[in-house]
Amino acid sequence: MKETIFIKKYKDKWKDLEGYLQKTGSSDPDYLSSLYVQLTDDLSYAKTHYPDSKVTIYLNQLSSKLHAEIYKNKREKNRRFITFWTTELPLTIYRQRKLVLASFIGLLISFSIGWISSANDPSDNNSFMRLVTSDQYVDETEERIDNGDPIGVYGEDNHINMFFMITMNNIRVSIVFFVLGIFVGIGTLFALVKNGIVLGAFFFMFFDVSYETGVTALSAIMMHGTIEITEMVYSGAAGMALGGSFLFTGTYTRAESIKRGAIEGLKILFGMMPFIIVAGFIESFLTRYHGNLLLSATVILLSLGVVISYFIIYPLILGSRLKRVSMEGFQYGYQYPEYRITIAIGILWFVGGMVATFVTLHAGENAGILFTGAIITGVVKIIQGLNAWKKYRRKELV
Repeated sequence: MKETIFIKKYKDKWKDLEGYLQKTGSSDPDYLSSLYVQLTDDLSYAKTHYPDSKVTIYLNQLSSKLHAEIYKNKREKNRRFITFWTTELPLTIYRQRKLVLASFIGLLISFSIGWISSANDPSDNNSFMRLVTSDQYVDETEERIDNGDPIGVYGEDNHINMFFMITMNNIRVSIVFFVLGIFVGIGTLFALVKNGIVLGAFFFMFFDVSYETGVTALSAIMMHGTIEITEMVYSGAAGMALGGSFLFTGTYTRAESIKRGAIEGLKILFGMMPFIIVAGFIESFLTRYHGNLLLSATVILLSLGVVISYFIIYPLILGSRLKRVSMEGFQYGYQYPEYRITIAIGILWFVGGMVATFVTLHAGENAGILFTGAIITGVVKIIQGLNAWKKYRRKELV
């Protein structure tokens, strides 16, 4: 739309917001956060269509004031920790969804490069795989394949030792992805492409032996790999958020842009940490039992369900619903029934925990008892959701 129409359409809303910010003692952090989402949408539109206009500068200044007000008055109690996972992180992912998609596409393309390069390797000793990894790694893998146990590496060490070693390594990789973003994102992109190529060459190595060997390796590796690949994609997006802040400052000063990019990237990086720990646990305690097809399928499907629901669907739902909230004198907050999401998450944890516990205990593995934590989490979430539903119904009846 034309700039004059854009200003006429939203100027009253912006003036009301200015007046609201000038009032003392009326700053509700949750309420201001929902305002901030809509204001940044207006700013984004203005920067795209009127980059050199005064209205863009005005909205940038208003956005900065609102941002400062949110962080000045934010409640730093137990609820702060909860809202990080329920609101702040998903909204950050929503804002950086283009970078997440770019990171995923980059990993997918580099995976294809690794696969195709290995498939067209003229030698018969996996020379390309040796080039991107090492001779020792390839020799040890070939020896396990010859012995009929291509994924035997996951059962060669103590559970606890593997857990700490793998988890610390994955955390290190995520941090490296983010830090490399200081090289205007090129460092992160290089690390992402390198890992994608290795991944593609690695999987081809197994499928090149036989289809059955490839399927065996895939079912084992994806037990923990579902979350690890997700971690790689989102860590890449975190590094790109930092790198992009150097290049695309918009109407902010470079220092302010870098600060914002670093905060966005760190939120994503911190949000990945619990999932990295879960992936380390799966790889150390469960992947060695990949021969149990039902266990493998259960873990993969549960991991895939959590990844898709929390990292893709939930941010899109949260972001789109906040954008649709009506502007009625700014007297609104999060006006949608969150209890539905809480109950749905609880059911997912409960059913997944029941299935995983039954499968592992039935197989005679003591690790199955650890899944009872998922069952308890599910019950707690369902109870929280039902309580929230009761409160919501009371408000509806008033």
